[in-house]
Amino acid sequence: MDTALAVIAGRGYAVKRVAEVLGVSRSQLTERLKGRAMPRSAYFKSEDAELLKPLRSLVDERPTYGYRRIAALLNRERLKNSLPRVNHKRIYRLMSQNRMLLQRYTGKPSGRVHDGKIITIRPNLRWTSDGFEIACWNGQVVRVAFALDTCDREVMAWRASTGGVTGEMIRDLMLESVEQRFASTTVPHPVQWLSDNGSCYRARETIDFATRLGLVPCFTPVRSPQSNGMAESFVKTFKRDYVYVHDRPDAQTVLSQLSAWFEDYNESHPHKALRMKSPREFIRVMQPLRATESKRLRKAGLVYSAVLKGSSASKSSTVLACGNSENSRRRYAYGFKPLARAVETSLYSVALTPYVFTGVETLVRDFLVDVSRQRSADEKSNDPNPPK
Repeated sequence: MDTALAVIAGRGYAVKRVAEVLGVSRSQLTERLKGRAMPRSAYFKSEDAELLKPLRSLVDERPTYGYRRIAALLNRERLKNSLPRVNHKRIYRLMSQNRMLLQRYTGKPSGRVHDGKIITIRPNLRWTSDGFEIACWNGQVVRVAFALDTCDREVMAWRASTGGVTGEMIRDLMLESVEQRFASTTVPHPVQWLSDNGSCYRARETIDFATRLGLVPCFTPVRSPQSNGMAESFVKTFKRDYVYVHDRPDAQTVLSQLSAWFEDYNESHPHKALRMKSPREFIRVMQPLRATESKRLRKAGLVYSAVLKGSSASKSSTVLACGNSENSRRRYAYGFKPLARAVETSLYSVALTPYVFTGVETLVRDFLVDVSRQRSADEKSNDPNPPK
């Protein structure tokens, strides 16, 4: 604003043109020229001083975190101490006034457009895997491979070596991931294993081993890292928040720190897609909700069984399958809208869906369409003024 005022006063340019070129408000500029507008002072609150110390310690501890993640960590500590949460906009103001904000990223990624979705709405539907290198100061290189769940973002397993990433390392990753998630050597339902076209993933032994475990190997198109974008994003996050802010004098030092880095990511690292929770915190929060949903899906499974017995099931038997209450009859009378939502959820929730649901998607949807058509026919028959 001061620069705009100086240009107008010294050169005599039009106010409109100066405001457009410098990107300032023309009305505010006009008021300042007339001497009626006062410059806005910084906003302060009396409680700001007590927040600055924990803010500064968090920023010093995690210098790569922006204001949203700092706010998540600060509120996590305040809730432990029975203190009220702090709005993230207040955290932004305090960090801006005290020069603690990160530099704004303005770059735009180039390359092909990727319109697909890697994220899944339930855990243990798709796992993604990739590898990356950590360069040490003495010239040594540590190569790391990992497996990540595309729903809760937990790093289930990882392997590191000063040599190359071999097929044996990937097979160990697969087995450890299955054991960590299911406490078994095979998966109870098919799980996609998404990776690039590296030789360690494409090896016949690796594909055969994945098939024996129950995994479904999936490979991205050639020269399309966006197709495995979640793994690529994790690599960027891991390097920025852990690798680049710690000492890396040699490979042995890096290898000794990797376990703590992965543990901190799983337990403490806030993630925007997880409502600013860490992966394991998100898993702990969602477990009781999934248990409630599984009960709802089992109730919907009673209706599925009625559908599987034959399309000639009567209305009364279907209502009994869903329950004898008045609410159950009302749900049927209004087209099973809650049940339709349960159906749509269960069809894409392999982790919570028994195999009896598999292959009945068409039957269930046809059943719901028939119910909707029957309701429309009933409404037309009850219409006192039918169309001529």
